[in-house]
Amino acid sequence: MLSYILRIMQEFERAHGRHPQVIYLNTRHMRQLMNECPDLFREDRPVPLGFRIIELSEEELPHPRAAWLPPESPPAERGAGHVTSTAHLGSTDGRKRSKYKR
Repeated sequence: MLSYILRIMQEFERAHGRHPQVIYLNTRHMRQLMNECPDLFREDRPVPLGFRIIELSEEELPHPRAAWLPPESPPAERGAGHVTSTAHLGSTDGRKRSKYKR
């Protein structure tokens, strides 16, 4: 599972020119990763992962995905207007990569 996640991250970086900050996994994939690599989840691990893992249900996320989320502006910089940010999600199944606004 870890090698698959690393491949998804590399594909994302090639497609978008930046390293993903987030990996989305469904519950089944998360359990598999935790079973295969329990040391990654120790609080005292010597090296940080370098990305966050977000777990979603299998209905919401059938395949793992990588994403880069831009940093939020501090409240003083946002002003009174509505702020939108763009998240780049990488597809893992060969489909076109797309941008989503939130």
